[in-house]
Amino acid sequence: MDRRGKLHLCAIKDVFSGRIVGYSISDRMKARLAVTALHVAVPRRRNAAGCIVHEDRGS
Repeated sequence: MDRRGKLHLCAIKDVFSGRIVGYSISDRMKARLAVTALHVAVPRRRNAAGCIVHEDRGS
């Protein structure tokens, strides 16, 4: 946790199935947080071609 006791979560949701297919948690909101979540999510899909990543910076 950071000094304020916060953790940041980045979740990758498959909007077709409604399931979370990848996520990562960190005490710092850095690009690595999203990259790690994507590295978890991509292998869980049979074919990632044509996937769209939408981010809203929900911080």
